[in-house]
Amino acid sequence: MMTVGFHGKFLANFLLTSSLPKFLAVIASRSSAKGGTKLFEGLVNIYSTVHTRENSLNGGLLDIFCLVFKLDFVTYYGILNAIPHEFKDSMTQTLSEHIDFVSVERLVQKDKVSKYIYQKLTNDNDHFPKSAHTFWRTHLKPDLESDQFLSLFQTFYKCTKSTKLRDFQFRLLHNIVITNCQLFKWKRRDDNLCTFSKKETESIIHLLLRCEVSKAIWTYVEHQLYLLSKTHIEFSESEKLLGIENNSYADMYNTIFIVIKQYLYASKCLDIKPCNEVILEKIKEVKQIELNIAKKNRSNVKWNLKWNIVIDL
Repeated sequence: MMTVGFHGKFLANFLLTSSLPKFLAVIASRSSAKGGTKLFEGLVNIYSTVHTRENSLNGGLLDIFCLVFKLDFVTYYGILNAIPHEFKDSMTQTLSEHIDFVSVERLVQKDKVSKYIYQKLTNDNDHFPKSAHTFWRTHLKPDLESDQFLSLFQTFYKCTKSTKLRDFQFRLLHNIVITNCQLFKWKRRDDNLCTFSKKETESIIHLLLRCEVSKAIWTYVEHQLYLLSKTHIEFSESEKLLGIENNSYADMYNTIFIVIKQYLYASKCLDIKPCNEVILEKIKEVKQIELNIAKKNRSNVKWNLKWNIVIDL
């Protein structure tokens, strides 16, 4: 069995790696703390303490970690066991070789930690989410090439300035949006059934696209878009979930699609049934916010080009 000291080094190694989104997802599912930012700030505080206290890794880190996240000993080791073996195999026991403490100190000074992490990850040219790419090729789009998959990240970043929408699509493309499948596997739920229909297994694809409740929301929004634009377009499942590229109104459709997906997932988390009127209001809200920003930045022309076919929405 590994010692607590090595576990501390092991956790620290994850702080600035490309595996951060998946690691945070694991932590979030195992701990009682709320929100990725709070979780990450807690980790930063731990590592800051480790950096200033010479003996923290040899006995104090476990206590600090459990205190921050209100975890017991068993849950703490449950988190460690949830880390994929392939990540463990790539680690060494030398902490200083893997941790850039200068970067950690910069994180501590940031007011918006999640935004800083998002920017660091999107600017990392060496980061390619292989497991996510394999998942989408296997379950949704078999012809999804690596270059096309990477371009999807730029697509959602370009279509909206909303950090909430960007964050959701970023996690979705990385396949780290937690559903009842994972919660059941991690023994956090008694079943893996869909939150809405209570019938089929709740995978991310089922939840956001194939559930009868979700389908009704998509159908309603598509019909409203048709009434406004007088144009009927059949979008594939991959376009709805991953994004659209070759369309003159791609930015508008991608923004609307992310709003729908984020709303469906939020409804799942709150255990409430999605509502047609609410999703329409959410789309209108995003459209209005973008208009306000456009007026402030004197970029009304760009806003009109994006939204002109549904200007009356």
